[in-house]
Amino acid sequence: EGVLGALLALVSPAPAYAEDATNVNNAVIRQLKERNISNLKQLAPFFGSRNVGIRNDGLLEILSTDGLGMKDVSTLKKVVAADNDVRKQLFKEVAVAMGIEASQEGRIQQIFSQEWRSEAPAGWPVQDDSGNWK
Repeated sequence: EGVLGALLALVSPAPAYAEDATNVNNAVIRQLKERNISNLKQLAPFFGSRNVGIRNDGLLEILSTDGLGMKDVSTLKKVVAADNDVRKQLFKEVAVAMGIEASQEGRIQQIFSQEWRSEAPAGWPVQDDSGNWK
């Protein structure tokens, strides 16, 4: 257990680290979070109709355009792309604010992914760690 536990500690985010990652704050991070919230408000109907979901890497994916008109498809594509850009910027900014090397941004992304998927409103499609949509 000693060696295995030490190895797991190296590759697993510690609870305090995870809490710090989601709570770190500065002007840029606040702005990115506000943009994310604004995007999610625009996307809420698309989540509800299962047109878009949260992937297991924390990014959004268009799951279907069934039942959508051309204008809605265009809006969906534009807002999903914009929000994914915001999410990627957020991972980078949090890493910078925490003094974490760029090579470790994946850990930040993993932490946000877990939080966003676990806090998604009921009925919103989320992808589990195995790649299955729920």
